[in-house]
Amino acid sequence: MVSHPEGAIREGNGARWAVPAVPAAVALAVNLWGLSAASPWRDEAATLSAARRPLGELVRLLAHIDAVHGLYYLFMHGWTALFGTGVAVVRLPSVVAVAVTAGVTAVLGRRLADDRTGMTAGLLVALSPVLSRYGQETRQYAVAAAVAAVSTLLLVRALERGDRRSFALYGASVALVGWVHLFTLLLLPVHAVALWGVRHDRAVPSRWGLSAAGGLAAVLPLALVALPQRSRQVEWIPSPTLDQVRTLYDAMAGDRVLVGPVVVLGAMAFWRRFGRGPVELRTLAVAWAMLPPALLLGISLVEPSYVLRYVVFCVPGVALLTAAGLRSVPFRAVPAVVLVMAALTVPMHLSVRQQDSRPDDLRRLAHLIRERREPGDAVVFAHRYYRRVTAADPGAFRGLRDVTSREPAGRIGDLQDSEVTDEATLWRRLAGVDRIWWIANSTKTPPAPESTLKERVIVRSGVFRRVRTLRFKGGRLILYVRR
Repeated sequence: MVSHPEGAIREGNGARWAVPAVPAAVALAVNLWGLSAASPWRDEAATLSAARRPLGELVRLLAHIDAVHGLYYLFMHGWTALFGTGVAVVRLPSVVAVAVTAGVTAVLGRRLADDRTGMTAGLLVALSPVLSRYGQETRQYAVAAAVAAVSTLLLVRALERGDRRSFALYGASVALVGWVHLFTLLLLPVHAVALWGVRHDRAVPSRWGLSAAGGLAAVLPLALVALPQRSRQVEWIPSPTLDQVRTLYDAMAGDRVLVGPVVVLGAMAFWRRFGRGPVELRTLAVAWAMLPPALLLGISLVEPSYVLRYVVFCVPGVALLTAAGLRSVPFRAVPAVVLVMAALTVPMHLSVRQQDSRPDDLRRLAHLIRERREPGDAVVFAHRYYRRVTAADPGAFRGLRDVTSREPAGRIGDLQDSEVTDEATLWRRLAGVDRIWWIANSTKTPPAPESTLKERVIVRSGVFRRVRTLRFKGGRLILYVRR
């Protein structure tokens, strides 16, 4: 074991627990701050729509769409059954996931370097605004970061011990990584790079390969179901742009003003050799920080797939590299440097807690409906897929006549109902309806055939007139009244 007295925290059971416990506690505090300030948005509404369904309907849904989110939906099905669907409650698992990510990153830093590096890396994860953004969302991206960190720690453990049981446990973690989100399997090339060039027993690489292959085999059933669904799930993703790359740098560093300092500290990590353990910390950290985003951006040049949230599991790599660079800073100055970096992330932390950080404000939409609806009112969604937003607050829409719905989502295994496609049926359903709430989202989606039908009957027929337009973040609520 290599001794680093200038960077070590005094040994002892309390100190050993403090290295992961302090970052985890800070992460909990940071992510609980303003947890329900921003309204749920359409993707969170999709999670709630899936979670509220009977188990049979949920399985039917996953067979048709969103299989890639299946494990998370099943977990949230049980979570909401036990604890309800309040905004803070359904976001709490993501909060805990960020705390786990911070704590496990700290343990990784300690095992591959020293207590000082572990504590610093864990705190940098805990203070990450981009992780905080997804730590306050009812989706699985914070969970993906946690399982990626745990899987990496299990790899280190397996390499230290070299026994089959440890490698089997690592293989199981690879399977969990894939089942949480398929794109998180981009972590495997990171692990391969971390192993490259490091001296091991000859059996180690083959055991790693067999463990990783076993984990991938366990994910194969999910891939076989999810890949055919891909066109419906990522068709909206555009080709990557330079602005997206700049946003990636900003997010990983914590703020635009921190990109330069983080790059400098990353470079400083290579000034002198240090570390301990079966893999070289700097190699692991660089690969973790850079390889998955680079691979996904490269893939996206051919088949657009890159979205920032798919690679937030790389934040621990950036934190470990930055913490390694801070080892070149005098020990007494490190707390001050971390505090300054934390202060510089405050504007982004405030930003991600504002409603503008979400595509829609479904809380405002529900409020407008509640405040102005009258008995007998109908509702029409300009785009069929936007119907899912009702799951964010079902009570606001309960009792409104959904005149374009044909079959309920649960019956057809979809996130939203199918819709009527013929004009005669729609006119028949509008008989006796004097007021229609037209909900249009602002996403520039080409009109579907049913959208054209709705516009022809309601907007352009002359039977109904527009009397009021109300705006909310992400869309418009328009009232049409029969002439």
